[in-house]
Amino acid sequence: MIKHEDCFILGAGFSCAYSDAAPGMLGFLKKAVELGSFSPEKLHMGMPETARHYMRESTTGGSHKELAELATNYFGSYEAVNIERLATFLATETSPYRGKEARERAYSDLLLIIADTLKGISAAPRTLEIRDLYADFAKALVSLEIPVISFNYDLLLDQFLFDTKQWRPFDGYGATFSHAKKTEDERSKTALLKLHGSLNWGVRDVSYEDGRTPIELAPVFNETLVPASGVIATDGGCLNINHSWRPYIIPPLANKEGEYGNPLVRLLWHKARDVLASARRIHVLGYSFPVGDFHVDTLFREALYGFESRFDHRTIYVVNRDEDARARAKKFAWNHVQVNADTPEIVTYLESFVAAWKECPTKKARLERRIAGLRAAEHKGSERN
Repeated sequence: MIKHEDCFILGAGFSCAYSDAAPGMLGFLKKAVELGSFSPEKLHMGMPETARHYMRESTTGGSHKELAELATNYFGSYEAVNIERLATFLATETSPYRGKEARERAYSDLLLIIADTLKGISAAPRTLEIRDLYADFAKALVSLEIPVISFNYDLLLDQFLFDTKQWRPFDGYGATFSHAKKTEDERSKTALLKLHGSLNWGVRDVSYEDGRTPIELAPVFNETLVPASGVIATDGGCLNINHSWRPYIIPPLANKEGEYGNPLVRLLWHKARDVLASARRIHVLGYSFPVGDFHVDTLFREALYGFESRFDHRTIYVVNRDEDARARAKKFAWNHVQVNADTPEIVTYLESFVAAWKECPTKKARLERRIAGLRAAEHKGSERN
């Protein structure tokens, strides 16, 4: 069980604050066109440049044109459609038109477009100062061993944690992956629980002899975490031309029941509930509390108000530019829970957090500072008496 009085929850806004290349839910495909990962008139190759060493050429078997036509036909424009609504529409299996319109193929294309659009975020910071700030944030997380719950697929924080040399994918995601190789380093100093999957998690296109298709980790290439798309895997975790991966990401579907049946994903959600139940201060950066995400709503309510809740008083710090998102978060402000939404800017919030960490960079230093403060208060009280 992961216990800490602080925890961070990350949504898309965390990545958007770091990079102009990070899209939001609304207008995702428009941003994908700008980045060259979505070509409405062309076949989608889906080959990550950073992992070219591991790849073999293949196509998705579908075309972006089909996806663009479906989005335009049912939502008016692919440029303005909310990616959550589009993904749910394409994945809905009850429609009699799904097979006639190649929605399944379009949905597969959409997953690869999501992966290709997000893969370059780490290398595209808004400024060098912001890059350094996020690097310091990762150092603070491992120094203080603060757990993180993320709903993002991208590898932004993963890479910064990896660069600290105190976090490794082998155990840093809070779960054990098939054929992942343990390094000689000590255990990861914090846990990054990615509840919607990750670009560097993959499911092979050919199952094992026993029929299993477990979630696996893509290898690290030149000290860089790379997407699993196109990466070749074998039973021993090495490279082989016979198998390839597709990224294991849980797209923003309104109904995610099928994906949550995966034992690894289910384990991560259980751990996330433990993290929230154990936290006195919950820092929510860039997560918008969407109305239709009933799983996250249930996760919060069970952790905050259920029998696992461990505090009589706790505070949720909501950092989001979206006024509506801040308002939705305030639905949790009752009983023993307070919601603080005074700081809308993520960069400003991180600057304050990092500055406080640099004053007390370790848990021991923070404890010593608290003890010193208590002793000073006691001494001051005794003088008054």
